[in-house]
Amino acid sequence: MRLATRTEGLRIATRDWRTAVADGARTAVDPETWTALLAADPATTCTRFAQLARTLADGDRQLIARLLDPVVSPGVVARVVAGQVTRRLFEVTSGAAHVELVVSALRVLGVYVCATGDRDLADCRCLRDMIDDKGLAVTKRALQEGLSVLA
Repeated sequence: MRLATRTEGLRIATRDWRTAVADGARTAVDPETWTALLAADPATTCTRFAQLARTLADGDRQLIARLLDPVVSPGVVARVVAGQVTRRLFEVTSGAAHVELVVSALRVLGVYVCATGDRDLADCRCLRDMIDDKGLAVTKRALQEGLSVLA
């Protein structure tokens, strides 16, 4: 599993992919928070994104309300980014797919943070969770789409 995760991650997380994800994220995340995200520890940040995504995927719909409330979001950079991305997704999408889109966006951001932080993608919890939950083909498609839904 580790080798497959690393191999597939490296095939997708190219320089062009990282640029596309960063461009998509910048439509939702303010510049100060984006700078803080890139300066944060990649392993810790990915873990926080993975935890938020898992909590949402497991059915904690109240987390969406907390992420949408900018006053409630604590100062942890991953939580602030998650809130800003969630608000943007609610602006540009409609329907019941919001939670799944937020989960996917958080995991894509986690993979992005690991890739730009030069972490071994076999250790990227967000990438592993995506593959475990959706399978390799769906994960590839989700990563290739990146954060294009935010644009």
